[in-house]
Amino acid sequence: MKKLLLCGLFILMFASFVQADLTEVGSLLEDVSRNRVYITDETNNDLLVLDTQTNTITNTVDDIGSRPTSMAMTRDNAFLYIALTGGSEIAIIDLNTLTKTGSIVVARTPTHVAVNSEHLFVSYSDRFPQTGPDIINLETKLVVGSLGNNRREDALIETHGEEVYMGTPRYPRTMTRYSMNGAEESLVATSEDRLFNHISDYQLTSDGSKVVVAGGSRFLHVLDASDFRKLGELPLEESASSMVIDNEDQYVYSAYRSWDSPKEVRIAKLDMNSYTSVEIYELHIGDLRVQARSLALVNNTLYFAAADYWDSDETNIFSFNLDTLEVTGILQSVEHELVFENVEIWQSVFGSDHTSRVNVEFDISNIGNMDATGLMIKVFIPELGITEEKSMWSITPDQSRNADFSIEDNAQVAGTYTVNIEVESDAGTYSTNGEVELAIFDNVPEPTEADIMVLELLVDEPVSYEEETVIALTLMNLDPVDIEPEQYEHYVIIDGEELMVEGIELQIPGESVLVLFTLLQFEESDVGEHTITSGIRLIDPLVDPDTSDNEASVIVNVVAPSDPLPPIVPAPAPTPEPQPVPEPVDEVEIQERVDEAVEKAVKNLDEDHYEELRDLRQELEQDHDKELNTLKQEVVELKTVQKEQQVEVVQETIPVKQPVTQQAVRKKSTWVPVLIGAAVGLILIITLLAVMLTKTE
Repeated sequence: MKKLLLCGLFILMFASFVQADLTEVGSLLEDVSRNRVYITDETNNDLLVLDTQTNTITNTVDDIGSRPTSMAMTRDNAFLYIALTGGSEIAIIDLNTLTKTGSIVVARTPTHVAVNSEHLFVSYSDRFPQTGPDIINLETKLVVGSLGNNRREDALIETHGEEVYMGTPRYPRTMTRYSMNGAEESLVATSEDRLFNHISDYQLTSDGSKVVVAGGSRFLHVLDASDFRKLGELPLEESASSMVIDNEDQYVYSAYRSWDSPKEVRIAKLDMNSYTSVEIYELHIGDLRVQARSLALVNNTLYFAAADYWDSDETNIFSFNLDTLEVTGILQSVEHELVFENVEIWQSVFGSDHTSRVNVEFDISNIGNMDATGLMIKVFIPELGITEEKSMWSITPDQSRNADFSIEDNAQVAGTYTVNIEVESDAGTYSTNGEVELAIFDNVPEPTEADIMVLELLVDEPVSYEEETVIALTLMNLDPVDIEPEQYEHYVIIDGEELMVEGIELQIPGESVLVLFTLLQFEESDVGEHTITSGIRLIDPLVDPDTSDNEASVIVNVVAPSDPLPPIVPAPAPTPEPQPVPEPVDEVEIQERVDEAVEKAVKNLDEDHYEELRDLRQELEQDHDKELNTLKQEVVELKTVQKEQQVEVVQETIPVKQPVTQQAVRKKSTWVPVLIGAAVGLILIITLLAVMLTKTE
């Protein structure tokens, strides 16, 4: 994208017609056949007729209705239909006589209009209309239908042949195309829902093949007009407020307000074939807001309406000639006036060396109504042959900017000297002057010698025009004097053209070696051999007694960048071989296999485990035998004791020999069965454990 800076190139023209009370413009519409641009004046309810050959307002149709906005011209260029948003009417203007011939009464507040051969299409500002835009018969002036049956608030309407295009700024933010057969409409195509953030404007190419939409983004959408397929995007710095397509359907011109400094009106020239930005024109007409749908193109001149961004009480119509780059204020003269304020001029002395300088400081203010751009400020003292200058970007109306200079006086004789100040701009040249009393000091230091020797100049090769090139200058300070950054200049010369290297603030210590690096950027047109020279130049009061070794040269060959490596294409994944499908197996056979596997697994258990089980069984059996023997012995002893007790009882209680009763015996031996039962239970447990171990083996 090439950015065309037009500072100093514009010719700001002055129109003879001035209308200072225009505060709001409805829209602009070109009439190429008559070399006219029609402008709806919402402030005064008029229609203004601009002659594009003289850039003046030549006619006014007064009082056409309340707040005229959108316009549509019939195919034969005979009549103009204007939506009156202050009421519920459509004004009809005869363009041959420039008179209002009648109006069409509508049910609601109209906002946009369009016409084809037989019908007028009107959209409304109602928030909840029941149907789409109305279809009105041009002869009967009656509503005969509507475009669709859905809400279409503030729809933007355009026609091409018998095709009608409608863009809805708000929900659903779509483009829709209808085909007309008399009063009957049929939907042909609709764009994707919410393809756009907001539709502020759109234009059809002259052949009806494409539609360009300003969709509230930093680009314009280019769509196929038949089905609204997106073909590409045209890049912008900011979202567009208005646009127009040239007669060749090659370029789109889009007007917008920039947000970077300075804030101003810019026009982008966009190529519809390559989808690129060709040029950006910076108009420098102030911090203005370009009105939506207000851009017209006649005879390679753009016309648009713009108002102050912060205070829109005053709107102006501008023309911009694309051939001469002339900007013209049509309804309001473009005026600039600069004044000087707070001018101060004095002498100052610095340091022990008594360096004397002349200081100049002042404010420059713009009291005009348009930006003063391309400022160049010059300060010169004729008697001393001193001239200093600096550039400024611009000064907006009611803005004041400060400028200051500090220059060596070069005076050899004390006295009063005249200082002239001059400011050049696109608004003209302004000047003032003052005086300064200069004193001469005797103890100005003598020049100091410092010997610099350049040892080597190296260039990082290969040198490609798309990559930065590093050059290294190796130098040596042969004297013990330290050289400060402000006491030398580092320069680079390419094919005889000197480039001062800025940004290097390095001290060159005495009796030391230093390497200075510089980055160069070549362009495609620089392919070939070039001589590069780099060196050091000392600044007064330092003096190099031998300047023959203060620079070095090399010859480099600038080449095209190397071709990038081809992308690595991964090898296709191998196709897996088909796996055989296993044959079905009988369930009985499966169960038999499972049983065999379990039996085999049991047999293959760890032998050490089974040895432990056998040892445990043996221990249990031994313990069982011991306990059984013990129990048997206890039983024998108990029986013996029982017999002895029975004998004693008989002898003590019954002197006569009688048998002991069964009841007496039970009382003495009730614990014997308990012991016997416990022994039997233990025997059963040991027997069960032995059986389980046997089965496991």
